[in-house]
Amino acid sequence: MTAGRSDGTWWRGLMAAAVLASPALAQKSVYWPAQFNEYPEVTLARSAQSDNFVVFWGQLAGPDPTQAPPAIDFDPAAVLAELESVYATYITQVGFLDDTVGNLAAYKIIVVMNDTWSSGPWTGWAFGASYDNTIGAMWVHPDATPGPSWVLAHELAHTLQNQVFIDNPGHGLVNFEPTGSFWETHAQFMAGLHHPTLLESVDLIRFFNTQHFFFASTRHHYGNTLFLHHLRDEYGLDFINRIWREANAGTEDAPLAIMRIMGWTQEDLNDCFGMAAARNVVFDYT
Repeated sequence: MTAGRSDGTWWRGLMAAAVLASPALAQKSVYWPAQFNEYPEVTLARSAQSDNFVVFWGQLAGPDPTQAPPAIDFDPAAVLAELESVYATYITQVGFLDDTVGNLAAYKIIVVMNDTWSSGPWTGWAFGASYDNTIGAMWVHPDATPGPSWVLAHELAHTLQNQVFIDNPGHGLVNFEPTGSFWETHAQFMAGLHHPTLLESVDLIRFFNTQHFFFASTRHHYGNTLFLHHLRDEYGLDFINRIWREANAGTEDAPLAIMRIMGWTQEDLNDCFGMAAARNVVFDYT
């Protein structure tokens, strides 16, 4: 590994090694968002790739970001390795999406390193969405990336949530205001599947202080994951995936999608919430 070199050639070695090591790399290409054309600072010369991701950084981090100023230094190889590990959990183990079809099969997820740019709008801590309704993307600060990174796992969940309605038009929890809080609930749930020993990041203490509010209340913040654990234990992990993949965009939030998928009445859903609440008394989850 030559990541310590500062002559601007280390990233080429990393990319070449990745190409040689993984035949799958050639199957996905780098999508170039329209926004990038507005900022000449964005260049493949300051990027690194793996099978499923491409990371871009700005000139403030220099040609070798491991040698960047301490406030914005990071290791692209480590970031890519961390993301590939989370990706394997979400795609291979959880089965959230099929990455052999659609745009997820064609393009690498884009990662933009915030606050490394002398120009451009990319600043802040961490966000996950998509570019041009084409491929998932995330924008993260270098300080959010050292592994094990709950932030990367959380934001990757958001990018894949976006990919649901990109690759499956008409589906996904989108274009319907009540769905907003479930995006964070589900991203925290997914991150917990990859980092089961980092559950303090779920913020369960906040949930304990807000558990008397209705399920979709934003007052739960990011900690409202226990109901999803109940659904997983009762109906299997893929049922959580189905809520996203089969929800009717623009007309359903998570509870409405659950009722339709299961053929439930409101009373049936209420009973399910009641069973989950009973489990919370003794934290009875697998």
